[in-house]
Amino acid sequence: MSQLSSTPRVTDMQVIPVAGHDSMLLNLSGAHGPHFTRNIVILKDGAGNTGLGEVPGGERIRQTLEDARSLIAGKPLCEHRALLAMRLKFADRDSGGRGLQTFDLRIAIHAVTAVESALLDLLGQFMDVPVAAMPGEGMQRNNEVLMLDYLFDLSLAMFTHVDAAAPGKVTAIDTHWIWQDGQRLTKEPYLIRDSLIRVPNKPGLGLEIDMAEVEKAHPVKAMRRGARDDAVAMQFLIPGWKFDNKRPCLVR
Repeated sequence: MSQLSSTPRVTDMQVIPVAGHDSMLLNLSGAHGPHFTRNIVILKDGAGNTGLGEVPGGERIRQTLEDARSLIAGKPLCEHRALLAMRLKFADRDSGGRGLQTFDLRIAIHAVTAVESALLDLLGQFMDVPVAAMPGEGMQRNNEVLMLDYLFDLSLAMFTHVDAAAPGKVTAIDTHWIWQDGQRLTKEPYLIRDSLIRVPNKPGLGLEIDMAEVEKAHPVKAMRRGARDDAVAMQFLIPGWKFDNKRPCLVR
């Protein structure tokens, strides 16, 4: 029996909305509010490993992840691409497209991303290789990844591994991590030094979830309901402000 055909099966799936404190960054869609929301996925397998994923917050993404449980629970890790059939199952939830905002308004694509990240994390731990070594032609940057400045440390790791696996010369990847002032969800977040992140040599994403920190971040979600809406903060500065994709946010 091949190694992949005997991979462990997913035994548990958690979907946890979390929130953190943000800074008022102006952008075409308005301005970041004082809090941001995220949905994290925690998968466990029969080998006792834990896989992680993080995507934008919002009830519709959270509900889509909950609706996908039957497609994920009990499946072997080697079928991780087949599990992404959830993209087809929930395709109607993305019928409106990406939208005109600076951020992606789709639903299913974010839910798929969270699950794929967690499954690749588990598969990497099973195969004893970093996530960046598995996609495409394998790891292209073995040492460090250049950063421009995402949010919590889970998505920071996801972006880092994608960059490390991308062929050719790539630009520095964006992150909000430097603004988070110590907010974290893992025990040893990646460190940015001299604008660089060293790609970890650990299997999977190389992270260990810190459930105590997750529990701290979970109640904060009540301070801001629903998905991202950058118009709210702008209306504090300019009463009645409305999004216009043809004009800068302060030109009204």
